[in-house]
Amino acid sequence: MIEAIIGWGRGSKVGIVLLVIAAFAVAGMVMIQGCNIGDMVKVHVPREVQKGIRIPSKITLNEYAMTMEQWIEHCERGTDRFAAAGDRAYGIFNFMKTITTTGLGMGTTALESSGIPGGTIISMLMAGGAGLMLKQPGAGREIQQAKEKSFNAGLRKAASIANGNGGSA
Repeated sequence: MIEAIIGWGRGSKVGIVLLVIAAFAVAGMVMIQGCNIGDMVKVHVPREVQKGIRIPSKITLNEYAMTMEQWIEHCERGTDRFAAAGDRAYGIFNFMKTITTTGLGMGTTALESSGIPGGTIISMLMAGGAGLMLKQPGAGREIQQAKEKSFNAGLRKAASIANGNGGSA
C-alpha cells in the first residue's frame, strides 16, 4: 500500500505536494503535542489590573487564574483598609457629636460638680469616655452598608475586567 502511494506521488506533482504537506502536518502535530497550548494563548490585562497588582500587559492563559485570585485579594484588601478608615472616622465623628450634643460647657457641669475639686473636668472626661463607648443609633447599619457597597463594587469591577470590558462597567 505504501509503495502504491509512493508510486502515485512520483507520477504527479500534485501527489508530491500533497505528500510534503501531509508530512509537515504530521511533524507539526507531533511538535505541538508536547507543548502546552495554554502558554500559547495570551490574555490582555486591563491597565487598572496592571497598576493594582503590578503585572505585564499580556499574560498566558495558564497564568490567568492565579492573576485573577491576586486581583480579588487586592480588591478585598483595599476594601478592608477603606472600611477601617471609615470606622476610625466614625469614631472621631461620634466623639465630636457626643461633645456637642451633651452640652459639656463649663457652665452646665460646674453646677453639678461644684463641690468636688476638678469636678467639672472629671465630669467632662467621664461623659466623653461614655460617649466613645456608645455607638449612635444606626451607625453599625451605615458602616455595614458602606462595607457591602464597597465590596460589591470591587467584585463588579473584577468581573467586568475578567469579562474583557476593561473595567468600564
